[in-house]
Amino acid sequence: MLRNGMVVAVAVVGGGLGWMALAGPRDAPRPDDGGAGLIAACRRALDQCDTDAFCNLIYTGETPEGRDLSAHREIFESDCGRPLESVTIEPLETTDVTSYDIKGVHYRPTLPPTGKLVIRYASDSGAAVHGEVTTFLVGRSDGLWRILTAEPDR
Repeated sequence: MLRNGMVVAVAVVGGGLGWMALAGPRDAPRPDDGGAGLIAACRRALDQCDTDAFCNLIYTGETPEGRDLSAHREIFESDCGRPLESVTIEPLETTDVTSYDIKGVHYRPTLPPTGKLVIRYASDSGAAVHGEVTTFLVGRSDGLWRILTAEPDR
């Protein structure tokens, strides 16, 4: 099942108010590391099933909709504990959804997307299970790679 961070954000629109805390020094992505810090922190959060550490990697923007992380939490918690095949940052493809409209409101990423975080899960045999992938848009703020959510275009 492919889950794109922006498509998932559709569920965020009707949710409650979320939050964002800055990542601690151990988990913080490092500037200009090509996303290696974000990948390592995401992998560590998945390995430890640490929802708060995962949410610390998300750039939420300034709106209540952008700060609502309930959909991201739900996806993370359902993926927790599954064996990982790989966590990578890949270029955006022309078919990737980066914005959308709901009931006349245009939603966009909380930062300009520069790629996507792709989490691939392995089966018990070690081979990739067809379609077992979770993706999130990623962008950079002050040189740090962050997972993105969506907010209304104001």
